[in-house]
Amino acid sequence: MVTPSQSFTVFPMLPAELRFHVWEDALPTITEDATMYPCDYYDIPFSPQTAERNDASSQIYYPDRSRHGLIALPQLYVNWEAHSIARKWVDKHRPLRKRYFHKGSYLFIRPFRPQKDVLYLIYQSPHHELMLLPQFFQKLRRLSVSRAAISETMFLEDQNKEGFLCLCKIRTLEVLYIVTGENPSPYRSKVSNRQRLTERWETHGPSQWIFRWEAGKLLVPPLISRPMGSVVLYKALGKVFLRAVKRAVEIDKRTFSIELVRAVKV
Repeated sequence: MVTPSQSFTVFPMLPAELRFHVWEDALPTITEDATMYPCDYYDIPFSPQTAERNDASSQIYYPDRSRHGLIALPQLYVNWEAHSIARKWVDKHRPLRKRYFHKGSYLFIRPFRPQKDVLYLIYQSPHHELMLLPQFFQKLRRLSVSRAAISETMFLEDQNKEGFLCLCKIRTLEVLYIVTGENPSPYRSKVSNRQRLTERWETHGPSQWIFRWEAGKLLVPPLISRPMGSVVLYKALGKVFLRAVKRAVEIDKRTFSIELVRAVKV
């Protein structure tokens, strides 16, 4: 239970209108930009019933254990005046799920939007070895997302590229990113502090498409003058890999692309 302070005495002589402006100006801003949701082995549900709910029209908070879309709202604990304004903000921005923290306080979780946000499989998680197991790949095939990303490290560590091919077979998937370079990236986001969620990831700069299918037909990119990835990565994206992806994509006759991109942690 949230218990606002009754002893907060800062700027008590200000008119009520100005105090309200102070509390409102301190409220967070939820960005509408696409956000990358890092997840690992335990963030993707095993249950087929849970997986079926992860469709484009659902409002569930997915991944279920997301630690990267947390929004703190300290105004809830300042005084009753700030608490009232903060509660109106929460009601306005539903659906936001309460995530209980310590001493009765809680944070809020911004829902994952399957049609816009990016599900980011990051290999540097504590459970990275589990993410190369066959059962994890089977979990991936039950997803229903439009955008997904996989780190370059995970792509190269997966010798048979089985996990990557499972992602390619997701029928709702439109773009599959390979995040190049070391993570976290040294780049900094231009998003203002008020728009930042805790530990949010974003794509940084333009992407570089490697393969693209339109209605199942393969398009070859022009000559790449400034490679974004390493030589090892481009070798892994060779003819054998391309043939395997073509079998996964051309059967469905869908529009799909594989792109290289950099990411930044903000």
